[in-house]
Amino acid sequence: PEIGLKEKWVEALRSGDYKQGRGRLRNIQNEFCCLGVLCDVVNNSKWSKSELGYQYNFNTNNVPLEIQAIVEFPLDEGIFMEMNDIEQKTFNEIADYIQANL
Repeated sequence: PEIGLKEKWVEALRSGDYKQGRGRLRNIQNEFCCLGVLCDVVNNSKWSKSELGYQYNFNTNNVPLEIQAIVEFPLDEGIFMEMNDIEQKTFNEIADYIQANL
């Protein structure tokens, strides 16, 4: 069976391929928040660079509707923003949460 998006996201978060950042999906230093990793997993060709960082299909802080429409699990962006930006949980801790709760 094909690996689901949730599993791909968890795998990407655990991969060590992404440097973690805060406050944006992907910043100018090429650091990702956990939701930016999700966007990258879905389609890494939709990024465009701006002076403030990267935009995913013109979105900088929120998961675009096109991605929200294809995720097969409840995606509460607020929870992930809080874990990533405020609580400063690691990608591994966030991956644990995804596996346990989604």
